[in-house]
Amino acid sequence: MSSLRFPDLLNVRELGGHPTCDGAMTRSHSLLRADDLVQLTEEGMQALADYGVRTVVDLRWPGEVAVRPHPLARSAHGVRYHQISLLADDAMQWASLSGECTKEMWKCAVLEHTRPQLKEVLEVIADAAAEP
Repeated sequence: MSSLRFPDLLNVRELGGHPTCDGAMTRSHSLLRADDLVQLTEEGMQALADYGVRTVVDLRWPGEVAVRPHPLARSAHGVRYHQISLLADDAMQWASLSGECTKEMWKCAVLEHTRPQLKEVLEVIADAAAEP
């Protein structure tokens, strides 16, 4: 497996290579999760392209994207960029939807209030090629 070294990213994880309930393994080198890719320098974007990343889903709110545009949204690295605001349209809307839920209930609030967005994210992932 290729090394997960992307300059300027602190938290990148491969979601493949994990055992499944039926004894198989999830496919490696196909799904990564990372911290804020806006931090990427040109060198970091090239490292993503060299690793084979061809689809990026940015889950930030539109206001966050407006303040700090994603470098891959305008990139020439052959990466398909999708911006899907996962948690409502902004922090205030999400706060009104989720209320003051505990950390333990946060995942339940996400599942309850973001079904259309989750569906859209999963469709992008499902429609992507077998590349990372």
